[in-house]
Amino acid sequence: MKKKYGYPHALSVQNTKNATERAYQVQKLLAEAGLNKGVTIAFQSLDPTTLEYIKRDNISSESFRELQKRFTRDGIETYSDMILGLPGETYESFANGVSSTTEHGQHNRIQFGNLAILPNAEMGDPEYQKKHGMVTVESRAVIYHGVIAETNREIHETQEL
Repeated sequence: MKKKYGYPHALSVQNTKNATERAYQVQKLLAEAGLNKGVTIAFQSLDPTTLEYIKRDNISSESFRELQKRFTRDGIETYSDMILGLPGETYESFANGVSSTTEHGQHNRIQFGNLAILPNAEMGDPEYQKKHGMVTVESRAVIYHGVIAETNREIHETQEL
């Protein structure tokens, strides 16, 4: 696809989770127009227990796999999001999820992110954390796609991981 104006244009779009056909058609149109930055296939985890704990067990893994196959067939790049530190996830289940992701065709990029606890979200509730054995730490925030830079600021943004 030829880029206009000598520089690439792209959109980053988050798809609906269970509307496979609609997500495919929208992303295909963007790719055909030269606007594809990479289609997100956001598993977060492939562990059934973890998916239940984070209330994503209603999202079909088969839908994700079908999208992956179709985009690969059409030459449309994808990437997968996986989150480190989700409740119920073990080293083994996480490693198996990464392995399964590549086995099912993700050969472009897997993007790993730390689980950040938002105070007003269910995971921010101390009872939820206790129930799932979660241990958190406060960490200096690194803005996604940002740079870690030393500044002279006295106040630094933090996040609970």
